[in-house]
Amino acid sequence: MPIALLLAAVLRHTDPDTTIHIARGSSIEINSASNAVVVHVGTGDVVTVHGASSDVNGHTLEIGSPRGHGRNRHADDSDEGTINVTVPAWVELEVSAVEGDLTFDGAPAHLKGETVNGNIKLTGGSGTAELTTVNGTITVTDFRGTALSLNSTNDDINVTGATGTIDVDDVSGNIALRDIRSSNASANTITGNVLFDGPLAADGNYDFESHNGDVTLYVAADVSARMKVTTFNGMFNSADIPGTTLGGRAPATGKNHHDADQEQDLTVTYGRGDAHVTVDSFNGDVTVKRGPAPRPRH
Repeated sequence: MPIALLLAAVLRHTDPDTTIHIARGSSIEINSASNAVVVHVGTGDVVTVHGASSDVNGHTLEIGSPRGHGRNRHADDSDEGTINVTVPAWVELEVSAVEGDLTFDGAPAHLKGETVNGNIKLTGGSGTAELTTVNGTITVTDFRGTALSLNSTNDDINVTGATGTIDVDDVSGNIALRDIRSSNASANTITGNVLFDGPLAADGNYDFESHNGDVTLYVAADVSARMKVTTFNGMFNSADIPGTTLGGRAPATGKNHHDADQEQDLTVTYGRGDAHVTVDSFNGDVTVKRGPAPRPRH
């Protein structure tokens, strides 16, 4: 009997506490309607499942809340109703929840996590990670992977210590990227502020945008970058790190227009102008400061 079919026969009636050996190349899907999910990254080819049922569908191990299991929307290893899963480091993992927090203690090679009403927290990890929430915060710490993609609709996104390509989008929340080591980073929000703290790589490309908030960049004193800055109702300030500035506000056109209400297009060159940076803020200020950024207050 093929291995996948043998596993399927064994797992169809699996108890909520299970240890499973999976073949290399397999993927894992976790689906939760109303439970928090906590994922740990282990070693070898073993998956352990607590608080959920599991089944095999082809080369995919499917994990979900069993009927009648207690609800717990907030992640806590000790709480009844939390789905706890340990996965191999090499696996491709997809986690989906409707009502519940997602917590990742490390991340496998490929991670995709999304929840509608819940917070997402990722600590550590490598490879690639894609995290999305509608009503919740996203917090990432010490990610050492190749690509990180984050999206929140109604709350803040905070990243501290991350590498690789970083792409962050928000609608109604602030974005804070601290201690970033990336040659390709972007952060865009509609109504929040954007903060970036980290060195700008000589071959790097960076894009930061907010419609109604401020954009603040904390960079090295000897930064080498060519920065294109566009504001409409905001101001540009780079007193900490002087650069060579070209451009300015468009001239007023009509008696009801004022200089402060005109688009301001600037090109600022720091050092040799190695890194390429684009900054846009419609109603906010753009500020370049000497890093590192102050630690956030808790």
